[in-house]
Order: sequence, then C-alpha cells, then structure tokens
Amino acid sequence: MGEFLIKNNLQAQGFPVIESDLVFIKDILLTVQKAEQPLANAPYLNMEVPITVVDKELLK
Repeated sequence: MGEFLIKNNLQAQGFPVIESDLVFIKDILLTVQKAEQPLANAPYLNMEVPITVVDKELLK
C-alpha cells in the first residue's frame, strides 16, 4: 500500500493527514501484513486444541 492510498483512506474516514506520519503508517501496515502471512499457511490453527504437559512435581 503506497502513501497515496494511505492518504486517501485516512481522508475518506475523516482523519487528519500528517504527511510526515505516512512513512510510519506504511511501515506499521507492512509489519502487520508480514505478521499475517504465516496464518495463510495454517488458517485453522486457532481451532486446534492445545496440548498441556504438566509436571507431576509441580502438583505436589
């Protein structure tokens, strides 16, 4: 997503556009996009039941 699109989306939602912040917003959006990529490989990961291993010594 380029700075032009970010600027237009901010304006469309009624947010003020500060030109110097566009670089940081773009960086944050790219970070979020990179974090979402592994979820595409395993989209139903949140439906898996986690396995819990309990040490018997901790229960005493």
